[in-house]
Amino acid sequence: MNPIFIVCLLIYSVLLPITCHAQTVYVWEDEHGIVHFSDFAQSPHAQLITLSVDDHLAPEPQFSEAIPIDEPLPSKTSQPSRSELPALALQIISPLDQQTIRDNQGRIKVVVELSRPLTTHQHLQLMLNNQAYGAPNTQNYWELKNIDRGEHRLMIQAIESGKVIASTKSVTVYLHRAARH
Repeated sequence: MNPIFIVCLLIYSVLLPITCHAQTVYVWEDEHGIVHFSDFAQSPHAQLITLSVDDHLAPEPQFSEAIPIDEPLPSKTSQPSRSELPALALQIISPLDQQTIRDNQGRIKVVVELSRPLTTHQHLQLMLNNQAYGAPNTQNYWELKNIDRGEHRLMIQAIESGKVIASTKSVTVYLHRAARH
């Protein structure tokens, strides 16, 4: 190793604790009532505060003895079993069946109503013309973009572990877009 590097490292390690030992801070309030902090006095009314390293140390944590529990507490995140839940019912509330949508960008907004919240492993899948549109998700709102003009069938399926557990009735919509010239 380079001897100059070792000497510099030794000097640095000796001087570092001196700079970390204590800090001086000046505090003053200006004519607008704003409190200022600085490492040098900028006002004749500044008060000197000395901060030591010991002021910033956290106390040692205190641990209490473990208390045995006869019965385990119920988990807050536990979900009711499938048999306890009411059956899931879905209904598309927007767009309406046989609705005509006029949008030159080909946007269709789909909203589904659920009879109860989804459980952890349940997802919703939007079906457009009997094909899955996008990935399954847990939200009840979709905004389809750049859909071709014409007739389209929409349906939402609730999926759990890869199986369809509920679905909406199919809704037919007619998308009108300005013709391209």
